[in-house]
Amino acid sequence: MDLGHLVGQHVKIARLEVTAELLALSRRARVVGVLAALIGVGYALAMVGLAVLIGGRLAVGAPLLITGLAHIGGAGAALLLVPLRARSNVG
Repeated sequence: MDLGHLVGQHVKIARLEVTAELLALSRRARVVGVLAALIGVGYALAMVGLAVLIGGRLAVGAPLLITGLAHIGGAGAALLLVPLRARSNVG
């Protein structure tokens, strides 16, 4: 094997590693985006529910507020539990 062949193999391996890292990064970014959208929906529901409660409509406002808080809590907990860092292959 000559030096050119070894360098070519090294470049091929480096490309595969970069591709794997980009796929993992895009997967994590997609999860964070979905969870952020759920938090946004939850916030909107909670604010509408709170406004309706302040307006005096308990039967409509309470379920909206509870649903909104559940979205915020669930998505927030998932954001804390989802591993956001790349796994290290060293070791």
